[in-house]
Order: sequence, then C-alpha cells, then structure tokens
Amino acid sequence: MLWGGVILLAIEHIWHGEVVPWPPFLTAMENPADIPTMLHEMATIGVSMAVIITLTWIVMVALASILPERGYTEG
Repeated sequence: MLWGGVILLAIEHIWHGEVVPWPPFLTAMENPADIPTMLHEMATIGVSMAVIITLTWIVMVALASILPERGYTEG
C-alpha cells in the first residue's frame, strides 16, 4: 500500500509537470519566488498525507494480527 501510493504520487507529479528529469528537477524551483510556496505545501499537505497513510497502514497491520487470533479468518 505504501509503495503503491508513492508510485502513484510520483506519476501524478510527473504528469502535471511538477517534476522534470533535468535540474533543478522541481519546476517550482525555477523561479525563486515560488520556493516558499513550494516548501509550505510540502510541509503541510505532504506531511499530512504521509502521516495519514502511515497511520492507516499501522491500523491495517494491527487488524491483520488481531483478527486471526479472535477467530476471524478468510473464507
């Protein structure tokens, strides 16, 4: 789940032209005036997305270990 999200997000950034294969790699860094906006978005949206995905993964791993012990199995 984590790697799927990483790959999908990378594809989305490339698709929208936010990441390019030549330096400086992030298009927001081409104009120095855009750098604070980019860093703010990374700090707010990026961190919150990472936290939510990681917490979801932790809950799913916990459920996957608890449910078989209680007699809930597949099939």
